[in-house]
Amino acid sequence: MHAHGARRLTAAEFLVHPAAAGPSELVRGDIRVMTLASGAHGVIAGVLFAALNAFVEERKLGLAFPDNTGCLLPGLGDTVRSPNVAFVAADRLPSEDIGAGWIAVAPDLIAEILAPSESAEELEAKLRDYRAAERGCYGSSTRPSGSWAFAMASAASICSQKATR
Repeated sequence: MHAHGARRLTAAEFLVHPAAAGPSELVRGDIRVMTLASGAHGVIAGVLFAALNAFVEERKLGLAFPDNTGCLLPGLGDTVRSPNVAFVAADRLPSEDIGAGWIAVAPDLIAEILAPSESAEELEAKLRDYRAAERGCYGSSTRPSGSWAFAMASAASICSQKATR
């Protein structure tokens, strides 16, 4: 995170900032540096991504994104979150190539794995950002009904929560 009094970054500045080369996110202009993933975290994220990607590709539903893919969340003022796994439906993908920048859309599905160094409150703050970005993209009446956010407390227990609008 930025030191007290440090200037906030834009999402474009964060894209080329040294912190973006490692596990980090930008939350309303402030950098949040995260710890490297543990082996168990990597296995869980890899299994989830592989299963989701196979399902999505077979049905040509859109794109699945692995860990460390930055999503610029609309309406949240320079907030780039990096879910452990994400999915964006085909009809919501940019019409041009994805390119080298952040994905500028709230994912239709995300999975977040709670790291030992992360509190439940920090995880809930991430989920609130995804929900807020969804509302910003779709409004209350046009959001598809199948949007889900998953938060995993540990390898042994999985918590899921339907995103509310």
